[in-house]
Amino acid sequence: MFLDLISGGCDTSATAVERAMSKLLKQPNFIKNATEELNRVIGRERRVEEKDFPHLPYLDAILKETMRLHPVASMLAPRLALEDCNVAGYDIRKGTSVHKHTEYR
Repeated sequence: MFLDLISGGCDTSATAVERAMSKLLKQPNFIKNATEELNRVIGRERRVEEKDFPHLPYLDAILKETMRLHPVASMLAPRLALEDCNVAGYDIRKGTSVHKHTEYR
């Protein structure tokens, strides 16, 4: 987790934008829908402001999905299994400490 936090300082918002654009370029309909929402809510005469985000649910969903798929820094703390269970075909014993590796979804 420490390395995730340190690497988060290097993985800037510019990288997050790059990742979002990379995904969006492969999905032209997402760009079309986001553009239509921006034109409808904001228009072309001004820039998006923070107060606009509650009125931009599609764009908000794109941003949240980008952060979900490519987090800048993983803040997922280890979990403790409260009972025996099976996760993705792996048997996990009660009391086992588990964590999610950020490269796997």
